[in-house]
Amino acid sequence: MPPHGSSSTPLSNRGSPRWRRKSPICARAAALPNPPISPFRPLWDDAVVAHDERAAYVTAAWKELTTAWDAAHAAYCRAAEEAAQAERERRAAEQERRTAAMRAWIAEHGSARLRTLVDGGYPVWREYVRERTAREFPEFVADLDKRAVWRDLNDDDVSPTNAQIAMARRCGGRTVWLVRPPHDEPRGVVAVVIADSPIGVSLIEAAAVAAGDDEEHPTAPPRATRGGAVVEQRRR
Repeated sequence: MPPHGSSSTPLSNRGSPRWRRKSPICARAAALPNPPISPFRPLWDDAVVAHDERAAYVTAAWKELTTAWDAAHAAYCRAAEEAAQAERERRAAEQERRTAAMRAWIAEHGSARLRTLVDGGYPVWREYVRERTAREFPEFVADLDKRAVWRDLNDDDVSPTNAQIAMARRCGGRTVWLVRPPHDEPRGVVAVVIADSPIGVSLIEAAAVAAGDDEEHPTAPPRATRGGAVVEQRRR
């Protein structure tokens, strides 16, 4: 008979409610190579209780274990729900802040079309981002669909141009290796990125997005000779 909790011991669902069997705690315990305590009652547990002279002791021990397991699961669920609620509140507050900033900007700087959209209750976010980007960051395009992917430059990459270095300093951005442009197939190119723009979306250097195999924005060398992996993606 294999020892209790060994990896070869079959597990039974007897005495284990469905919510416990499907809980994240059980999943973590079952993933251990040799868990010290099985999250389920083993198949041979009933036989042990029936024939062991210390059946009462075994039963009490199992009850104690089950009680502790239920308490741990309840604590886990409470913590998970509190974290989820905090995240929902954070997202709601961020959305309210972003909407307020958008409406304030439109009221002061927006075009007649933007104001018409706001007054009519139409969706306006994408139009607002495009218009504000064109007005305040004309050298960039907005990553509206959050598709752009980039990573830090490494020694195998092409160096940024002097113009890109100056642009990054001027706009509060940084030079990166753009793995995927916002609206194109994956390809490598040096670009200036503003990850935390005041508009609320990432901004990508427009010239780099439109660049081909030119000297100002050279594309990547063959992939096999490039070092490093993608270590950073667009924010949010």
